Amino acid sequence: MDSLTHSLFAVTLGRTSLGQGGGTTLALVVASNMPDIDIVATGWDALEYLRWHRGPTHGRLAIVVLALPAAAIAWLWNEFQGKRTGARLWPP
Repeated sequence: MDSLTHSLFAVTLGRTSLGQGGGTTLALVVASNMPDIDIVATGWDALEYLRWHRGPTHGRLAIVVLALPAAAIAWLWNEFQGKRTGARLWPP
């Protein structure tokens, strides 16, 4: 799936009961696109990209490793919005 499909699916999940808390949709969109960080491998060649695409960034270890920066991005965005507007996305 491409990044647009990942994002649309995350927005759809955010509109379910899973997305009750403020900022959940943002966190879902970031987390669903995080495994595609391997796009930087396209600078080499197509074979290298394919080797990386279904490799480390989509494995079990990546669930933990990529969850941390995804959570940090969502948290930093929440803090930025809170300082800018005076209203934080979460806690609700």
